[in-house]
Amino acid sequence: MSRQFFTSGCNLYSNDLKLMREFYAGNKTRNFVLLGVNMDANKTDFMQYMNLIALSVPAAQRFPIVWRNAPAHNDTFGTITKKPTHFVLDKTHKLVVRREGVFQPDDWDELWTNLA
Repeated sequence: MSRQFFTSGCNLYSNDLKLMREFYAGNKTRNFVLLGVNMDANKTDFMQYMNLIALSVPAAQRFPIVWRNAPAHNDTFGTITKKPTHFVLDKTHKLVVRREGVFQPDDWDELWTNLA
């Protein structure tokens, strides 16, 4: 399982997001779950981002995205100080990677290892 915390205007995340979408499309049937957690300050920015995704991203590459500032949203990932921030959890939901900033080559290796 992988979770990414990001804002829609995050330039660092744009390449990561493209690679994550491709990885998701190729591995969603192999015990891989990807959840995007958008951290935009207001709902309008989040909704504009979601509309852009609907228009520009192939359906097979669209993974679930939630808005962290929604009244009903609750998670236990604490304060996110850098955007993007990635969390990779193993099958037992144990944290195996926390990356603040763009995903690194070793992070991809860890992600592949945890799919086995």
